[in-house]
Amino acid sequence: MASSAKSVSLKMILEVIEDLGLSSVDDDKITHKHSLDERFSAYSTPDIELVYEGTVALTDGSATIDLTDLSDKGGNTIASTGKKVRIISVIPTSTNTGAITLSTGASNGYGLKGAGWSESLSAGQDMLFYANTKTPDIATDAKTIDLSGTAVESIDLLIVFG
Repeated sequence: MASSAKSVSLKMILEVIEDLGLSSVDDDKITHKHSLDERFSAYSTPDIELVYEGTVALTDGSATIDLTDLSDKGGNTIASTGKKVRIISVIPTSTNTGAITLSTGASNGYGLKGAGWSESLSAGQDMLFYANTKTPDIATDAKTIDLSGTAVESIDLLIVFG
């Protein structure tokens, strides 16, 4: 029996204190802040149901993630067809020597950020993307994300489906 996600907590904050340089006192500092603090469950909107976590390694400089062919930590196939990617976290492993590019798959591509999206990440860079309900349903013709790099790089991947 496949596992299901019980709850997800997503917290992101970017806070910058800017000194306007108008005087030597603290009253010319302003704070800029963007934040997101959300909790999700199978009953929330948007819902969360399934989770994948693993490492994906390139072979000869490439790999394809098939969103319909992933397994949970118990070894069960994740039934993602008809679901959406709600949240994805990508962290290149620290031993990578070059960048990894993620993109819509060449065959049956999944348009995570639109039909022609791509994102390049090097060791030390991370990607956390909260898609809410704005991603396509995973289907036989919308299920793959391609990875490309220079050799044997890898990424740590966490995907929440709903």
